[in-house]
Amino acid sequence: MLYKQLEAVREIASVSSVEKFDFWLATLPKENQKMISVSLVADQLLRFCKEHGILQTYFVAECKACGCRESIGKDVIVMMLTRTLECRRCKATITPKMIYVAYRVVKQPDATEEEIRGEIESRLASHNI
Repeated sequence: MLYKQLEAVREIASVSSVEKFDFWLATLPKENQKMISVSLVADQLLRFCKEHGILQTYFVAECKACGCRESIGKDVIVMMLTRTLECRRCKATITPKMIYVAYRVVKQPDATEEEIRGEIESRLASHNI
């Protein structure tokens, strides 16, 4: 481990995850070391999963008026350059600020259901649940 303090985290998290995080943190460029946020770490993990075919991105339009969320395609985003988009439920105007990128799982784990069940049981037992 490059950060010896992270040794203790191995008891509560996956060893390989801790080692990867340890390496990432130790090799983070100096300019990025000044402002690490949850979104920065999450962004790195999500990007990695997308590049390795585990996740896929898509766009979501969220109406601020009624809370309705709808998956939209790139063609709709392009169309918004010339026309307005309305919420299908309440007809409020959807602005570009109301559109965000979301992720969906497209590849299942390389483990059997039994292995996953065993991992869940092991983690529950280690937390006395």
